[in-house]
Amino acid sequence: MDIIKAPKKILKDVKIFSIDEIKILINSSTSQFKNIIIVLLFQGLRGSELIALKWSKIDFTKSIITIDERIREGDTDITKSKRVRVIDMLPQTKQALINQLHFTQSYDYVFLNQYNRPYASPKTISTTLKKFCQKFNINVGTLHTLRATCNTLYKQFGLPNDWILHQIGHLEDSVNHRHYTGKIKPNFDEIGKLLSH
Repeated sequence: MDIIKAPKKILKDVKIFSIDEIKILINSSTSQFKNIIIVLLFQGLRGSELIALKWSKIDFTKSIITIDERIREGDTDITKSKRVRVIDMLPQTKQALINQLHFTQSYDYVFLNQYNRPYASPKTISTTLKKFCQKFNINVGTLHTLRATCNTLYKQFGLPNDWILHQIGHLEDSVNHRHYTGKIKPNFDEIGKLLSH
């Protein structure tokens, strides 16, 4: 009797937002939603980590953010990787969070829903993002798309791999590469300059 092998699963390209789409996302969004987009794009947080973020975990002086909790279906617990990570705050994120102080500075949580309460899950933000993409004729993406875009941009700009894994919260590079890395577009002008010398 012949052994039937299961068909190999074909891995699809990781979906990310293009540079033009990123510009539309940032320039066309407003208020808290704009700050959310920027933080996700430049920090690569999971949606569950974003909505659990508290002001007490943000150090503007040292430009670092402590990620130690997530919110899932209204319950707060430890992060998916089951460890605390202290990540570098990029300048774009820092400015977005300074802007966010205007909305939620007097609350514990950085991002709140329309009732000034913590989000029970990231689904509401994800739905808003999808509607936003449709409105501005962007290929519809999710919070995962923002996270993958951040990861890909980190790699495209040549940031150290170990640093990227720590920022994103991954233990293994294989997972990062397979599920979070879109097509890297090298700067051919810079390569041309290098080869011309």
